Amino acid sequence: MLNSFSFRPTRSVFRSPGFLQPRTIFLAACAVVYSPWLFLGYGHDDDAYRMIQTGRVLIDQGRYVGSRNPGYLIPELGMLPLDLLGGSLATNLGTLVLGLLALWALWGIFQRLGTERPLLPLLCLAALPVFWLNATTSMDYVWAIGFVLAGWLMLLDRRWVFGGILLGLAIGSRFTSVIAVVGILGYCCWTTREKRSAILASSLALVIGIACYLPSAAEYGWTLGFLEPAGLGGQERWTWPLRIGRWAYKNIYIWGLPTAFFLVGLVPLVVRRWRHLPTPAGVLIVGLVLAYEMLFLLYPLDPGYLLPVVVFLLLGIGLALGDRTKLLGAFAFLILVSGFVSVNLARPDVPFAATDAKLGLWIQPGPLIEGARMRIRLRGCETVACWHERLGVPRETVP
Repeated sequence: MLNSFSFRPTRSVFRSPGFLQPRTIFLAACAVVYSPWLFLGYGHDDDAYRMIQTGRVLIDQGRYVGSRNPGYLIPELGMLPLDLLGGSLATNLGTLVLGLLALWALWGIFQRLGTERPLLPLLCLAALPVFWLNATTSMDYVWAIGFVLAGWLMLLDRRWVFGGILLGLAIGSRFTSVIAVVGILGYCCWTTREKRSAILASSLALVIGIACYLPSAAEYGWTLGFLEPAGLGGQERWTWPLRIGRWAYKNIYIWGLPTAFFLVGLVPLVVRRWRHLPTPAGVLIVGLVLAYEMLFLLYPLDPGYLLPVVVFLLLGIGLALGDRTKLLGAFAFLILVSGFVSVNLARPDVPFAATDAKLGLWIQPGPLIEGARMRIRLRGCETVACWHERLGVPRETVP
């Protein structure tokens, strides 16, 4: 049974866990299982090649050109030396390090919030394709969530300076991390007596976060033009029926259809466990899930946008159902199977830029298999133009 959502700092988050500790074994196993995907080029998303191009332009021309609005400075700069040292393998390894940091930090957060057995919820996250694939590609999603979770763990352990810096880096990795950062800082101000330290952490996060977008502002002549989303395509792609359809489909797609039904079945049990626990952590988790879902409804683009929803939803499920090992084990098993075998509900009329879809039920290879196949086709690519050519996708069709 859930103990509490209480704020329980520990003496040190940097104590060596030992080689035989469950968390160390789990992280090592994830690294081994993920490793084949590291060798499959920069990634399946064309934005990965834009990120690499940002670093190369900076080296060749001495100027910053963001991969896309509003800028993703921290992973763009972080991948620059890695790309120079070892190409796609090194940049993918850099992302994997942040993915393992996210899992390590989330394990600690579970323990600080009252769950002593976080393995199964973490296994659900590690097995989910939206995390697995993004943890092994040269993209920014996992960089952001890794810094968010590590920053939160630092704050739970009252390491205010480290926490503020990490949360600032999270904002600099993805602008939408502001939602999680504001929520976490508000939670910490609510639950600690050290108000001045919490304000210090908030100030550090704010200053670092703002500094990370100064190059983007300079690129746009010190205007706010860098905040305007680019490349969304024509208005015909953004009618409300299409918007809602994309939102619903991609929320199902990231879990897999059988897993999504199982997840819906968990909701009443989770609610029963939580309804008598109006705690800061419960409010934070529900608030962040709703906020990110509303944002995704506005821009239902890449499933990676839903990664914060997945993380905080699994945190809530783990806190509520930590003693239901059989239930969580079945959930983890369905997630793993859905990664390799998928039951699909819809097929787009135009890949990557659908304005209509054919509905039905199709049994097909899951996202992990499809992602690997796509990346094998893209091996050797280093530019967005190559991505379009290899996949046969005209430039004008991609929003």
